[in-house]
Amino acid sequence: MANAIADALSNHPQIDPVLAVDWSLDTTPQVNAKTIRRIQPDRWWEDWLELAKMADWTILIAPESQRLMSRLANRLREQGVRLLVSSEDALQHFGDKWETYRHWQANGLQTIPTYLADCWSMENRFGRLGIPEPLLPLQSGWVLKTRHGAGCDSSRWTLDQHQLRSWIEQLEDPTQWIVQPRLLGRPGSLHFFGATAAPFPDSGQLPSGWKLFGPCYQTIHWTASGIEYQGSRFPWIKGPNQSLARPLSACLRLPGAPLLGWIGIDFLWLPERSLTLPLEVNARWTSSFLPLHQQLGPPLGQWLGTQLLAGLRQES
Repeated sequence: MANAIADALSNHPQIDPVLAVDWSLDTTPQVNAKTIRRIQPDRWWEDWLELAKMADWTILIAPESQRLMSRLANRLREQGVRLLVSSEDALQHFGDKWETYRHWQANGLQTIPTYLADCWSMENRFGRLGIPEPLLPLQSGWVLKTRHGAGCDSSRWTLDQHQLRSWIEQLEDPTQWIVQPRLLGRPGSLHFFGATAAPFPDSGQLPSGWKLFGPCYQTIHWTASGIEYQGSRFPWIKGPNQSLARPLSACLRLPGAPLLGWIGIDFLWLPERSLTLPLEVNARWTSSFLPLHQQLGPPLGQWLGTQLLAGLRQES
């Protein structure tokens, strides 16, 4: 991921990417970054902070689990580092699938029914699962996944409700897990980029200076042992186009929590129902950048670099 971002930005004549890499790598990454700095394990924070303070922008790549992204971002902001990272509120909110679902429900946005794992058995027993009738023919089992982290991390699915109940009973803390019906549809992702921190307006329009990329088609392999994300491809083939932007960008509206940088929305397209359901928001750089970088080539990096320079001018 870091290699791809550095490679893309190197296509802009006024951008000099600096790539920080693990000291233990046997080979130097084959990218166009002007400077490659190896970080020592016993002084990783000091070395990384030194680089970040010298940069006009710092891109932070980290997982959502255990609030690692938020904690690293806070430490860097305290040191005066300019981050291309969304606000702490946005990271925490969208990093929690249960809170994201509750927010969408409260704002009248249709998505896949979601239940806390510790409540699923009771809701199921009393017939209160609330799956919309038009979606029932598309259901193919149940998915158990963590509230935090990437959607496929530790996820499992089954057709057997008894199996699902057994999994839930074995969880150390079922309040940190959610259950969703698995619906037969086409998974995809839509991506947005902006170098000026901004909330998304009620209209579903993009904030000034932001741009839409995608949608991309996601390849997901469902196995008996779990759910395996195999990558994305761009462009979307034989499906909806940028008309998805307005309804899905409305899912990014979170008052008081500005977004910044690379933002992705994973969704499920149900062609039989002409319906698009948002699944989760990644308020951070993810591997979804890779197929876009491969397919769009140098123009993508040139545009990103231009936006980064514009963001600096606006701050000054």
